[in-house]
Amino acid sequence: MSDERLFRLYKLHQVDEKLLAIKARAEHLDVGKRELALAKKLATDNADLLAEAKATKQKLAELTLKEDQANEKLEKFQKQLYDGSITSSREIAHLQDEIEMLEMLVVTTDDERKALAASSKESSAAAAEIEEKISKLKEQAVKKRSHAEKEHAELQELFKQTGATRASKESEVDKELITAYNNARKRTGNTGLALITAKQDCGSCGIDIPEKVREVVRDGKTTPCQSCGRVLFIHAPGELD
Repeated sequence: MSDERLFRLYKLHQVDEKLLAIKARAEHLDVGKRELALAKKLATDNADLLAEAKATKQKLAELTLKEDQANEKLEKFQKQLYDGSITSSREIAHLQDEIEMLEMLVVTTDDERKALAASSKESSAAAAEIEEKISKLKEQAVKKRSHAEKEHAELQELFKQTGATRASKESEVDKELITAYNNARKRTGNTGLALITAKQDCGSCGIDIPEKVREVVRDGKTTPCQSCGRVLFIHAPGELD
């Protein structure tokens, strides 16, 4: 049986290890940074192509709108020409001129739109493929972030529940041991206790622990590792479960 003083400290150490593990998990959640970085790189590497495709798309939209507006006017004027609402020969002649101009505008605009679409077909297809990849990467990033936020909330609750048991564990440990343990935690930045392994070395830093030191630890004396400064602890097989 290990010394009871050190065993109580080990129980506190277990709580601190769990808290550190939860914190580490929370700090390393996958929030989709890799996907966003890839999306940004794709956009940067293909900026000219994407800009050209955007300008072409806008120009095609403008030509389509221009053609639609011309056809709308053409339909309106043709209706006026044949519905009997205009009887003046001068007005009829003027309306016929307008219709002729609109018909030419529709043809030239349609030709321009088709020519632009044909000339930009290859580059537009390439840009569309890149945009689809970027969109999928961003969608993946959103899903990962959403999952990470959910997991982070769960970890926060687990951290709270685990931390709630710490005070009672600490109250069971001798003040002298707590002082040594907390000092070691400050020095290491994480754990303040280290198990002596079956290979007779420090479970944290790996340095060999001499037999004389192991005997002192078995006697329950507060003994820091000469390398990492953690309080050493040795246990009997099966007693830590």
